[in-house]
Amino acid sequence: PRLGLLQHDLKLDLKPGPPVLLLVRANVVLPEVSLAHESLEWGEVQVGHAKTITLVVENPTAVAAEWRASFADQAKDALAFSCAPASGTLAPKERARLQLTFTPLQERTYALKMLVKTTGNPKSSAIALHGAGYEKRLELSTEALSLSPVLPHGDAVEEAFSLINPTDHPIEVYVTQLDRAHLEEEAMLRETSLFEGDALRLPPREPGEPIWQELLEEHRTRLAQQRAEEAATAEGEDDENDAQSAKSEADEGVGEVTEVAEGAEELRRCVLLLGAPLSGFTSQAKMVGESLGLPVVDLEHLVREAAERARDAAAAAASAAAAAAAEEGGEGEEEADRLEAEPG
Repeated sequence: PRLGLLQHDLKLDLKPGPPVLLLVRANVVLPEVSLAHESLEWGEVQVGHAKTITLVVENPTAVAAEWRASFADQAKDALAFSCAPASGTLAPKERARLQLTFTPLQERTYALKMLVKTTGNPKSSAIALHGAGYEKRLELSTEALSLSPVLPHGDAVEEAFSLINPTDHPIEVYVTQLDRAHLEEEAMLRETSLFEGDALRLPPREPGEPIWQELLEEHRTRLAQQRAEEAATAEGEDDENDAQSAKSEADEGVGEVTEVAEGAEELRRCVLLLGAPLSGFTSQAKMVGESLGLPVVDLEHLVREAAERARDAAAAAASAAAAAAAEEGGEGEEEADRLEAEPG
């Protein structure tokens, strides 16, 4: 169809009477949505992270335009891109902002076209989307270490190895089993309520930076609530115990008060290490205790001390019994001598 301003002279013959000339004008417009860019480039984005770019769309025509965004038939790359909102209606000369998000799933390059279809217009607007995903990696100079034999409680042996960062991005390295800060942060992430479905959207965290302030504040609030609930529960239990104690004291007399050792509430974590004799699990227990700030209790040492105390107590009891028997024997001999010395 012809577009733009059209006009036509329409002659009307009237009988009886002179003819009438009627001028008919119309502006023929196709609804259309224009895009502010022909292509968008995300650059490198870490796998598992997301980066969002804003795209402005506009209706340049004099009629309302209903539009819908869709991705070309490339399902493999389309899974890494999303558009919000994906459809809508623009009034004449109205603009809208679309949030295009790129979330790479693998370490590779991505290329895709997004089509914006306008209802009533056979032509679609297209924009090219480009991005690349990368992963942080760590390589070790060796896959296994062979340490020389060492006697129990002997001097420790050491073996060096190297950590290699093969990427162009800085990385932060930690031992998941021994890094206390990592364990605490993992607990915060498991308990947070900031997830949007199965995704947690926060600013990228650079190596060496502390945990996100939002998570830290939420964790502190949750701990304060837990402490308040525990205090309320403990207060209720104390009241119940006081009532039971008062009843018991009325029936049986005054009871005994047990003092709780200071800091007992802080010892809530217990790590149990088991191993074969001479396997070095005692040394490992000391290392874990120093890392987590926990006291180390050696069960074998406790049993050995208890056995030595029992043996010493038995030996002391045997010595006392022998001394008592010897003393009684001496007194019996003295009595016999005295009876022989007395006259018949």
